[in-house]
Amino acid sequence: MQQIPRVCAALVLIGFFLPWVTVDLGGLGALLGSEGGLNMTGYQFATTKGPMGEAQYALLFAPIIAIAAAAVHSTKGYVTCAILAAVVILLMGPVFLKEGAAAMGVERGYGIYTCFGGCFGMLIFGMTLTESGSDSGSVDAPSEDSV
Repeated sequence: MQQIPRVCAALVLIGFFLPWVTVDLGGLGALLGSEGGLNMTGYQFATTKGPMGEAQYALLFAPIIAIAAAAVHSTKGYVTCAILAAVVILLMGPVFLKEGAAAMGVERGYGIYTCFGGCFGMLIFGMTLTESGSDSGSVDAPSEDSV
């Protein structure tokens, strides 16, 4: 039960490399060799300049702070990192698509939902961590009861 926030941090990291935006090309996709259409991951969205605008290098901050949250493994760390990651994704990511995007076949992919689910899980399950020592900031420190 104490490791669930770390799993949620891993979801943020994994979701960053899953499709955030999918474009359904219809019959044109079969000609180009992509069956379902084009996908753009969070990493691609953060590092490449394309038709969707400039590269958003600030998005690279989201998986880095998810790794930091799992390394720190404390209530304050999970709450702070979950909020920071969610804010970065909301401000820099493709959360709010322009009008008419759905008519053109542009949709949000499951990767962005995975990242938000991981942030939400880090926030909720991170608050339920029981601190093992009053002077220690980490939950991994052994306590007298665990011997």
